[in-house]
Amino acid sequence: MNGKVPPRVGNTYPIASPSEVFACANSHLIVAAGNNSQFQALCRALGCPGWADDPRFASNALRVANRGPLRDLLAPALARRQRAELLAALEAAGVPCDPINDMRGVFDDPQTRHRELALCLPHSRGVDVPSLRSPLRFSGTPVVHRASPMLGEHSARVLATELGLNAERLQALRERAIV
Repeated sequence: MNGKVPPRVGNTYPIASPSEVFACANSHLIVAAGNNSQFQALCRALGCPGWADDPRFASNALRVANRGPLRDLLAPALARRQRAELLAALEAAGVPCDPINDMRGVFDDPQTRHRELALCLPHSRGVDVPSLRSPLRFSGTPVVHRASPMLGEHSARVLATELGLNAERLQALRERAIV
């Protein structure tokens, strides 16, 4: 808004604090308390309501300016607790947060399962291969999912249909190791 490009700040959000990834006892989560009421709710949920009264953290601008000291308070408080417990407490308090998932967590996520994003596709080698469904859903033109082809698997068909090469020309290209 002021015409200045904010500097890189890692996995934090440069114009709000706290708004970053924190380690907890068994994983990681992101907390994004971008306004005073969310910050106060965060402090209460962590059992540290006095932090909201600290003059260094009285506004978002001050929390951004004092990001380091704020992180120094929050990190150990979050690190002592289990992620599920923290997520439940923060969500109940109205503090924006979410888990940072590893790959198992991504595929165990209820939304991933609901959208059926993981799928197995038949492959030309005679096996099913794990794949990802496109997250895009079109009512008039559904996305067709196919396993990746083997190198050169469709070359003859594409060269014949797209370039109009006949069988003799294709054989000549094969003999010269072009196809």
